[in-house]
Amino acid sequence: MSSTEPQSTDDRTRTPPTPQDSLIAMGELFSRKWCPVLLYRLVYRGPAGFSELKRDIVGISGKMLSETLDTLDAYGLVERTVVNENPLRVTYAPTERGQSFEPVLEELLVWSAEHLEVA
Repeated sequence: MSSTEPQSTDDRTRTPPTPQDSLIAMGELFSRKWCPVLLYRLVYRGPAGFSELKRDIVGISGKMLSETLDTLDAYGLVERTVVNENPLRVTYAPTERGQSFEPVLEELLVWSAEHLEVA
């Protein structure tokens, strides 16, 4: 785990992060190409299984999807639920923390549309 990934500490003894620390931590998460894409998919379209996510996110490999889901889970943004069906199925959904990214994702999309040339 890198120093910018979430760590469990007692909030009473933790010093507040500086703006630089916060931006580095956010950059660490969002520099991973598929993290914002996958989080967007789950926030705006709701829970889905692995195969559905792979189908919906054009260009992502199964290995990268799995790694990205693990990363988002480590940050507490996505939760994995095993559904008791035959055969067993796993669904992924944004946590409350992940859902709270909705306005951030929205602003990133607005800014991107106004300032970046997207192919």
